[in-house]
Amino acid sequence: MFRAVFLVLLLATGGASSEQLFLSAPTDSTEFGSTRLEPAFFVLVPEGEWRFSLISTYFNQWDGSWHTRRIRTVNERIREPLRLDEVESIEAAFPDDGAYHLDIEGWRADMVAATGLPAGWVLSLQVPWISIGSPSLDSVSENVHDVIPEGKTLGRDLFARGSTAFYMQTDRGVLFRGDDLEGSGVGDVTIGLTRRLENRPHHRFGVALDLPTGEQGTLRGSGGIDVTVGWVGSWQRPKRRWTAGAGFSWLDPSGDLLGLERSHVAHLHLDVTQRVWRSFHGRVAVRLDGSPLGGVTDSSMQDPALYYHLGGFVETGDVVWIVEIGEQIIPQIGIDADWSLHLGWSLKK
Repeated sequence: MFRAVFLVLLLATGGASSEQLFLSAPTDSTEFGSTRLEPAFFVLVPEGEWRFSLISTYFNQWDGSWHTRRIRTVNERIREPLRLDEVESIEAAFPDDGAYHLDIEGWRADMVAATGLPAGWVLSLQVPWISIGSPSLDSVSENVHDVIPEGKTLGRDLFARGSTAFYMQTDRGVLFRGDDLEGSGVGDVTIGLTRRLENRPHHRFGVALDLPTGEQGTLRGSGGIDVTVGWVGSWQRPKRRWTAGAGFSWLDPSGDLLGLERSHVAHLHLDVTQRVWRSFHGRVAVRLDGSPLGGVTDSSMQDPALYYHLGGFVETGDVVWIVEIGEQIIPQIGIDADWSLHLGWSLKK
């Protein structure tokens, strides 16, 4: 109901806002070590000017097949982390089912800087700090799901709050990681270079390089140099601004995701921004991202994931304050965070 009311307000009121540097921070932990389409890199920045943004993102990722919930119920192990012997039992009984279980929460802080260069070029830098295993807000997710009829909570209450688990059957064997994934550190740094089209200045194309600065063997880094090419266009109307984008990422075969080979992925992005009241603007963004695990599993982990951001921002001079929530639109299709919270600011100089 809240989403519907917000969308009606967004599409029916106010005037369009100017372009802002909004980072659509990744919320799927399997993508943290891979590059992807980032619309923030395509913002128009006049020559000699700068844009800065800092976004803090909390993400809570919960997804999986029925296998771990069933064995947890049979063994009557309630409120315990997923255990190796449970995984081994699933492998013995259902070796070809494509079973998987993701229970990962954490937060990331992303700093982005962009500067305008001659001839319409813009150079951008994104530096992430990623923490896995904190701040232990699983109880918030459970309380929200309490309002959903029984059978719709996907078994969150069967497992320990605050635990970390990454389990999946793959074409090359079984991957099971637990609390050893927890920790903090710098993720993979991304450098972007974009340019506006001469005859269509609100359409930009560009390339981004994901550098292996994050630790390989964790969710913070892949160990490879990934490349994304993309296009982003915007359309200004009297009442709103529309932005759309498309891109494709080539993921370095020398990199990996927790030892798994990664697949090249495609991306789509659409958002609408509009002034709702005075300096407050509403924003809705939807993205469709392919899965880097498409080549190693036949489960829904190989499917593209559809995710939305809903929120707004307030302009105070040269500073913009941003608040957004995110949620996976179609649960159990593809993998992404169950929900996320984004807080941040953007500055132009």
